[in-house]
Amino acid sequence: MDGFVRQDTIGLQLGPRPLALGVAEADLEQLTLAFRAASSMWGGRRFPIVAIDLDGQPTAAGGALQLIDVAGVAGLIDFSGRVRSGTKVALGAFEVDVAAARPLDDGRQWSPSAFGVHTDADLQQMQLVEAADDDAFGLAAVGRLACRDELEEWRSHGGEVVPVDDSTLVSAQLNRCGVIDSTLHRLSTSYASGAFLDAAVFVYVAPEVPTFEDLQWFWNTRALRPSEGGTDLLITRQLADAAAADIQSKVRAVARSSPTLFICSLSVPTDELQEILHRFEILEHAGSKWTDFPVRKSTIEPTAVVNTEFRNHWQGARRYGAGAAHITTAIYRPTTIVDWPNPVPYRSTSFGAPVELGLSGNLIEVPQRPAVAELFLSGSRWAGPELRVPTRLYPRYQLPLHLPDPDAILRAATSLNFRQSDKARQLRAVLAHEAGRLDFYREPAAIAVIEALTPADSRGLRRALEHVSPDDRDYLRAAVAAFRDRVRTLDDVATSLQQPAPSAPLGQVARALNELVARGHVVRGLRADCSVCDTQELRHLDDAPPQPVCRACRAPAAYKLADRGEPALHYRLSPAMRIISANGGLPVLAAAAVLEAEGAYVVGGAEPIDGPPFEVDLLGWHKQDVLAGEAKRRAPGFTDVASDVGSSAKFGATVHIAATLEPVDDALREQLEAACDEHGLRLRVLDGPVLLTADTPSIGIDSASASVDPSS
Repeated sequence: MDGFVRQDTIGLQLGPRPLALGVAEADLEQLTLAFRAASSMWGGRRFPIVAIDLDGQPTAAGGALQLIDVAGVAGLIDFSGRVRSGTKVALGAFEVDVAAARPLDDGRQWSPSAFGVHTDADLQQMQLVEAADDDAFGLAAVGRLACRDELEEWRSHGGEVVPVDDSTLVSAQLNRCGVIDSTLHRLSTSYASGAFLDAAVFVYVAPEVPTFEDLQWFWNTRALRPSEGGTDLLITRQLADAAAADIQSKVRAVARSSPTLFICSLSVPTDELQEILHRFEILEHAGSKWTDFPVRKSTIEPTAVVNTEFRNHWQGARRYGAGAAHITTAIYRPTTIVDWPNPVPYRSTSFGAPVELGLSGNLIEVPQRPAVAELFLSGSRWAGPELRVPTRLYPRYQLPLHLPDPDAILRAATSLNFRQSDKARQLRAVLAHEAGRLDFYREPAAIAVIEALTPADSRGLRRALEHVSPDDRDYLRAAVAAFRDRVRTLDDVATSLQQPAPSAPLGQVARALNELVARGHVVRGLRADCSVCDTQELRHLDDAPPQPVCRACRAPAAYKLADRGEPALHYRLSPAMRIISANGGLPVLAAAAVLEAEGAYVVGGAEPIDGPPFEVDLLGWHKQDVLAGEAKRRAPGFTDVASDVGSSAKFGATVHIAATLEPVDDALREQLEAACDEHGLRLRVLDGPVLLTADTPSIGIDSASASVDPSS
């Protein structure tokens, strides 16, 4: 329904468009140009450098794709000439537009510059250092303004940019006063804090003649650190000797972890790195346990590791930008105008420069698929936890944020166009009509009562069904059940209960029957028996005259009496619930109750519109996950686990649901896990111990907290 939905908080953040810079493999000249380009761009220190092979394909060398996967990029600027401009290329999980690199003084491509977000007050008495234009090593360490006109611009507004030399290269990195550091002005990373993130010292030792691989690896590793703190050094063995005391002093001053120092090199042998470490007078870390101290202790003795993988501590999605704010606004469907004044000061010369706005919050905790992003904001994309939309540097932003309904999100998130299967029509009707009240179907007594009222298959029917295809078997069983009647008294129901509540007290049975009557799933009345034509007819209480007449032959009939001589109340399952129960739909209702309580949106029974026919019993989404799966009344019903999981994968699911009213044993669980591992899916088992406990707190797919449904 259109109109006001609720008040909600939206996180907003402005930032540069993160770009990947593509250079030909092993081409130091192109790498030098890429360093210079990044050194002048706002945010450029975080731009991944990607090596392009002879076939025009980006490679994973130098940790480029690892960086791209966590930071996200909006495009690839290609220096190599090997990737056709105007096309799209896959970079890790992202597909981005390609543009050929233009000359470094072309403001149409290389903007906004770092200078554009520095005010005059920022520039007063600012001193930066830069390397020579042909010094790849120095450029990787401290950067260089792309063109001399830019240098004059900095100087004319009070900033000083001086050449770096061997005597100042290390101190410039320790004090973060290189031109490359100015590109992070006003930018911050929203990420969990920790000593390994913002205090650890990363030292890369290059040979006296650095290689392409050395410089690319250092650059991308430095960019991977999800913090503006910390110290990152690019040195040679000669510089290590000259600056040993300064580096040791820095390590001791910031030590909040053990190890504190990470010293690495692709080219310098490990034994030589250990010699350098000895000159720093820092002990090599002993053992495999690493400790991160949230609060600095004066007694910390720093340690170091040599050529040990540490980048996993710098992984994880992050939000990156300037002027972060959270605004509370009224959310309307279909569209809400998000009005936000730009909090980032910028120079008039940068007005209209390309940037990105990042949005975050409960409202957009949805599956991160390109088609889903388009539902919220045209032209937007996912990057980490944010929805990012391209825009330009303006004083104010008014974003038309659309609020799609949950079903539209599901259809955009799945890999296949689907329709709801005909066999699950009754199930979907109950899911829709009783949304928010599905926990009833997690009560063991309710399940047992429904099944006690469900007509059982006859042996002849079972034998006949053996000759029918599996796709039609459940449908025919349900259809036959719909034409068979089972009318029972309260005592009949209570004495015929099976698992999961074979011994439910009479009071529980009566309450379950009353609830089913209230929901329209059970008809309650008096049974009128005809002695002439043997018809047994259930009469509603408001259609039960004192002297009933058989509607078939018009002869007098009599009500079935209870033990004490009064007419006995009888109960019969409605046709819809009979079909749901006979078709194995009860575990779907119970699973939907669990998932719905966690904020998930779920539909029952879905099949692809095109291609070979198959079906999933459950399809939905929860936060960033797409859910799909199979439901069986009994655990042994999972006879083709590989096919079930494969069906979920075809729909683009990230989580496979296996739902059953019985416990899943270890052997079946192992089969499910193996099949999910093969398709790269996570497994969620909703079996009897989870489903049939209505008072159990929700157990989320990511167990941190339940989400808020964007449509609620």
